[in-house]
Amino acid sequence: MPDLALVLRRFDYGETSQTARLFSREHGRVGVLAKGVKRPNASLRGPLDLFAFAEIDLILRPRSDLHLLTHYRVVSGFAGLRKNLERLHGAFYVTEILREGTRDRDPSPELFEATVATLAALETASRVGASLAVAWFELAYLEIAGFAPRWGACSVCGRAAPVRGPVRFAPWLGGVVCRNCLAERPVRIVTLGAGLRAVLASLHGASGPAEAATIEVSTLDRAVLRDLLPGLLQGVMEKELKAATFISP
Repeated sequence: MPDLALVLRRFDYGETSQTARLFSREHGRVGVLAKGVKRPNASLRGPLDLFAFAEIDLILRPRSDLHLLTHYRVVSGFAGLRKNLERLHGAFYVTEILREGTRDRDPSPELFEATVATLAALETASRVGASLAVAWFELAYLEIAGFAPRWGACSVCGRAAPVRGPVRFAPWLGGVVCRNCLAERPVRIVTLGAGLRAVLASLHGASGPAEAATIEVSTLDRAVLRDLLPGLLQGVMEKELKAATFISP
């Protein structure tokens, strides 16, 4: 069945072939073998490049981790990602989230569409815009994966958070925590001021990463976001996301 996919990682396999890790719309994360893809007259229109968005066909092999790629045609290579480091680092981080935060053969069309939109937004984003597009994707991933943070109520007792002013956010608990519950469970917290709460609301309400990239955010609030959101993802995945350290506030 025809499918769409993003190239998350690829390796040379012999002189003319490649293996790759893809994230496809209909099959989720899959490993593939692209036989002869590097030959000049190959039927596959390759070679496979990192971040490429492509039309594909697969022959699934139930007893193998490598499925056979029988059709590959690039729709977009997102060439603009390679024009500055902020865009490129953002793309590396987004694809690392997919590699580490998804399972083989577990499709999520919603996450696939969010990823394509984020790479497209990064392709033309400014330095600050790239950071905000990535923040939009981090929040989208958490929501799609079922780990959306609780911003409006205590994640322990459910008491409503104050509408205005700062709140205490506990990354380990995945949400806001009230003073009483914090006294009973001393954990690391991040204070979310009124400005940052407004930014988070704007990111959540944005129609996509391109709109998120235009939100006005102070330097301080961007720095807090760069600490807060990767911490949430790494807590959910129980894995270190190495590319997160390269994202500029």
